[in-house]
Amino acid sequence: GRLLVCGPAGSGRSTVLELMREQAVCHGWALAVAASSRSPLGPPTGPPPSSADGRPLLVLVDDAEDLRDSGAEEALLTLLAERGHDGRVALVASTTLEQAAIGYRGLVAAARRDRCLIVLNPGPGEAALLNTRLPRQPVAPPPGRALVIGSRHWGPEFAAGPLAVQVALPQAGPAMWG
Repeated sequence: GRLLVCGPAGSGRSTVLELMREQAVCHGWALAVAASSRSPLGPPTGPPPSSADGRPLLVLVDDAEDLRDSGAEEALLTLLAERGHDGRVALVASTTLEQAAIGYRGLVAAARRDRCLIVLNPGPGEAALLNTRLPRQPVAPPPGRALVIGSRHWGPEFAAGPLAVQVALPQAGPAMWG
């Protein structure tokens, strides 16, 4: 499966990928990371293993737009085409909402086609970008809020539309510590 984590810069996309990595390690998954040197996920792990010793493989791609038209992107697309259908290879990629909306080929577009998304700091304009209906919000959502747009096959709660979740606690500012 494929999951796309979208949001503006500083919204926590890399943090969501770090949490996914921690959970995958706890559950015994093999990992492959594609990220820039500025990513908190660390340096890339090299090419994804063709065999993960029978373990499922999680491929994490931070700032996926940086891989556009590269050999690494082509290798990941090939891996997903060859092994992504058996449930043993999963992709979680992050990008900005703008990149998710304009990408018509490559890794971001492939992930967006599955319509499984985590949208961080959603605003009113994102519905049109993602071709979905978002819940009406009379005020700005609290920091750390996200919408999960998933497959109805995930469960009945996703059949009704996007699900609002809190993915991070708001950070206390210096004034709160007075």
